[in-house]
Amino acid sequence: MWHPAFGRATKLELYDYRDVLEFQDEYQLTSGSLRIDCLIIKKLKDITIDKNIARIFRNYNIFEYKSSDDFLDIFDYRKTHIYKIFYSCQNKIYDIEDISVTIFSCP
Repeated sequence: MWHPAFGRATKLELYDYRDVLEFQDEYQLTSGSLRIDCLIIKKLKDITIDKNIARIFRNYNIFEYKSSDDFLDIFDYRKTHIYKIFYSCQNKIYDIEDISVTIFSCP
């Protein structure tokens, strides 16, 4: 329930850059339940996005969202980094530093 609202809010925040960003909500890593909450890909590698949320952006940006019903722990952190490694292998991204990971958690 919270993921669609988070995806829309992220798109709204980055609306001015909609032509140079590709948004993928609930990106499936496997045929099972392993998925990235939100993936944002820069269409142009050298573009600078002048928004606080995007200051750490690389060319591929993985977002994990934890709702107010949930909590963030070390295992969520590790899982999200596994998503990063899995995504890089799946898409043949050789420089893993070209992928950022951001975890959002509601209080």
